[in-house]
Amino acid sequence: MENFIEMGLRIIRFKMTKLTHNDKIMLLAKFREASKVYCSKYGVENWPIAISIDVPNACIKTGSLNEELEVQEITLEENSKINITCNKKYWNKCSKDLLFMDDPFTFPSIKPGTEITLGWGKVIMFCVQIINTEMIKCKIVQGGLIGELESFCVRGIRHIKPALSNYDLKMIDFAKEYKLDIIIMNSVRYPITITRVRKLFKNQRMPHIISTICEQEGLDNIDDLIEISDGIILAREFLAYEIVNQYRMVAIQMQISGKCKQRGKPFFVSGNILEESLKKGIITDRDLYDITNTAMDNTGFILKELHDPSHLLIAMDILDSVCRSVESTKRDGDFWRILDELKMPVNAAEACCQACALVARQTQSKVIIVPTVSGKTARCLSHIAPEVTIFTITSNPVTARKLQLYRGILSIIYNVNKDQSFEEAMEDRVKFAVCYCITRNILNYKDTYVVLRRSTMYSAFADNLSVGTVSTKTHTVLQCSSTKLLATLP
Repeated sequence: MENFIEMGLRIIRFKMTKLTHNDKIMLLAKFREASKVYCSKYGVENWPIAISIDVPNACIKTGSLNEELEVQEITLEENSKINITCNKKYWNKCSKDLLFMDDPFTFPSIKPGTEITLGWGKVIMFCVQIINTEMIKCKIVQGGLIGELESFCVRGIRHIKPALSNYDLKMIDFAKEYKLDIIIMNSVRYPITITRVRKLFKNQRMPHIISTICEQEGLDNIDDLIEISDGIILAREFLAYEIVNQYRMVAIQMQISGKCKQRGKPFFVSGNILEESLKKGIITDRDLYDITNTAMDNTGFILKELHDPSHLLIAMDILDSVCRSVESTKRDGDFWRILDELKMPVNAAEACCQACALVARQTQSKVIIVPTVSGKTARCLSHIAPEVTIFTITSNPVTARKLQLYRGILSIIYNVNKDQSFEEAMEDRVKFAVCYCITRNILNYKDTYVVLRRSTMYSAFADNLSVGTVSTKTHTVLQCSSTKLLATLP
């Protein structure tokens, strides 16, 4: 964890499906201990890394392997036949002859000829016989190794497994108790699921809620899900084995990316991201082509779990190199297209954000500095000015952590001096951000930057727009006083 933080970790995603309650507490404690090490190392009070948790929701899984086998994986051979059951008494009796499926609701929808995929493409089989209401027989057409609790995908059927099981609610209670920043809801099919989750946080701090699209039902309701969610993940490792026409995946990804950009919502893809690099430490042309096109759409990546952490370093270097080359390409049409797609500003706050983005473009500013409380202004700017780095200065660690979800935003935690007036506090925060940029060579001599802030303490939104230039005097003074000013994030 310390090595990942050193690399620039911004969001940590915990998959806690196989962990006990005590294991979860210990894992969070270790992460927070690692964060404290770096707070101590750089002399800061808070390290803004957002913590997210995966909620399985309606995902279908296999059961546990039979303990009598004394193995962690079993081999399913090509052209062999296997029985699949939804009877709960077999949930821990999985073997090469019998597998358990934890969805008795969807099970009756499986008919002869239905394609079933295990473990994101590890094993593919077709149903050949309905034995009874709780058991079917399948023929394996692609063999492979599988372990416990593997993903279970069924192509071309409507899923009816209820959302939010008791286990899911316990996971959400865990997120509430330990004040986690992001909840990733897997297999979201209908917007009512997100509405129910939000109601569970009534009168409490609301985390960001991200919807993961795994089935056709989620695609059918994508517009409503984008509207109600704080972000979208396209789970290609599930969806490619669920939809009838798997060759539409590229088109589906581009369509959802466009819809998310239009509404200013973060969009991520998972599945088949640098697969060979994570397994073997090498890069293939297919992987390179995939991540280049994904980066050009301003889409984020979610890497799979891995067994060798050294391969992650290689993957991160590859992603960094590709993203730098893509982001250095100026695409003038994108800016005007985004403005054309936006509705006319419904309030003065939106008008100020659009004016700020336009001024930053006209002055060729590299940086927009935004003192913020809730982060709403910064989120709006990241939508309409994605080519500019947005530095948010906030005294609220929760706001800083939540903003890590958004592309192009860097959150800086500022220690408040309560004896200052409002104007003095704003001036100090802007100087603090400029100092941060200069000491890290983000801003250099004669570079311009834009500041969007509130004009008075009574302003309800950021309504003061100004342009600054790094002069010789400012550059020298800030470099000399950097030790005193940089009292937060290194």
